[in-house]
Amino acid sequence: MDHVDEHQPLGRFLLLLFRAFENDLISVAAKAGFGDITTSDLQIMHFVSPDGSLATEISKMAGITKQAVGKSVASLEDRGYLTRKENANDARAKVIVFTSRGMRLLETALQAIGKIERKYEQELGAKNYAILRTSLATLIHLHPFFGRLSETSRRP
Repeated sequence: MDHVDEHQPLGRFLLLLFRAFENDLISVAAKAGFGDITTSDLQIMHFVSPDGSLATEISKMAGITKQAVGKSVASLEDRGYLTRKENANDARAKVIVFTSRGMRLLETALQAIGKIERKYEQELGAKNYAILRTSLATLIHLHPFFGRLSETSRRP
């Protein structure tokens, strides 16, 4: 890997940190018995709400086609992490939900995320960590992409 220094664009820092974050999650998942989970799977699972999500919502958030979402969801269904249910609001669209195995993986991931975040907070200090979280949340909410998603999102 090349040298990462203060002259790099912010996006690169965010991407590298996110990749490390995902790798940590994959490692914890494997140790907990979910060794078949990949970073590609996380690209879908990050955007499935515990209450269920539509493929179109996942597609918009993940930045991939609805067809790619369908293929990935089918793979996750085959491995017992997700399932598709009838949508009370639209018979043509299915709601993608976690199975009990998927919920166990989600619980494992949430515990791992807590540990990762505590490590970040310890490294940065509580005040700087709080500033980082607040600053990132502000930037996310200012971005027009996320405003459009919330305006058009339909909960199943």
